[in-house]
Amino acid sequence: MKLKKLVCAALAAVFLLVAAGCGEVEDEGGKRKNAKSGTSVEFILTADVSGAVTDREAEAVKTVLEKRIAFYGNDGKVEFDRVSGEFQVRFTAENAKEMDVEKTVHGLCERGLFRFCRGEDEDDVILTGSADVKSATAAYDDATDDYVVNLEFTDEGGAKFSAATAELVGQKISIWMDDAMISAPTVQTAITGNSAVVTGLGSQRDAEEFANKINGGELPFTLSVAEDSIKIGR
Repeated sequence: MKLKKLVCAALAAVFLLVAAGCGEVEDEGGKRKNAKSGTSVEFILTADVSGAVTDREAEAVKTVLEKRIAFYGNDGKVEFDRVSGEFQVRFTAENAKEMDVEKTVHGLCERGLFRFCRGEDEDDVILTGSADVKSATAAYDDATDDYVVNLEFTDEGGAKFSAATAELVGQKISIWMDDAMISAPTVQTAITGNSAVVTGLGSQRDAEEFANKINGGELPFTLSVAEDSIKIGR
């Protein structure tokens, strides 16, 4: 994935977001696994944890995955098999263009832990996407001729961000997605209000997928896909 910029209102700095590319998946006939509108997609996911998945964790995974899947299609369903510890996922693709199934599935597996932190310490969290962002919306910005994502913080999230930027003028606030530090810009001035704007995301699709990940919430852990479990219907 290429670097992407994140700009927050009066924050005079650029946040860069890295996006990883995915290869092709082949079906039994050696063809690329793409899904067109109205095509069923099924696959199996396993939790990247050493112990058993609890009922609470399983329910959290189902909730997040079903929200994320809604962006790609209809009839999304996630079932957890307590014996095997596997999540069986299926949905009907409803995209106008062909969908790269492998890229989509691996995106669904990512934890999606989006956060702002003091300095460059990922453990010194100011706010998180799941707790402090009310909504993320993809839009087109006529002024910059760019697709953007508008973030709206909750009242508590906005208060946290305002307090942190006032406290850290002249210092860094780092932006993290999962284990990767996206950027660590220096705060130029205190920022008030409950909004921020993500820019430089590339295409409309990129902006929509970024917003979807934030809106879907974070998983309690990452997931892995059984590559040979991916099935595409007609």
